[in-house]
Amino acid sequence: MGKLKRALTAILMALPVSAFAHGEEVLITLLIPVTLVIILLIVMYFVKLPLATKGILYATFFITSVGMFFLVGRLPYLPNEQLINLSVLFVPATLTIAMYFIIKRVKANS
Repeated sequence: MGKLKRALTAILMALPVSAFAHGEEVLITLLIPVTLVIILLIVMYFVKLPLATKGILYATFFITSVGMFFLVGRLPYLPNEQLINLSVLFVPATLTIAMYFIIKRVKANS
């Protein structure tokens, strides 16, 4: 009975921790770049590009991701939640894809 009582006490003591779970919408903003990095790594693994081109694309992605966090970092989160999440999602991805096409065009012209 002693082990069961300790286990129930531990469970009951952990219940109030779930009350602090509000604010999890902020985690979405942090998980978007993590997901994009995973997708970028998978895509770059399967795409046959020169190492220099891959490096430029990685740098473009990371610089724009960090830049977006600096740009939206001063905005109040709740009123601008959708703007922040969409900009953190689409701006780095779009600029990385645009950089790929710019590199492709420059290599075709030379």
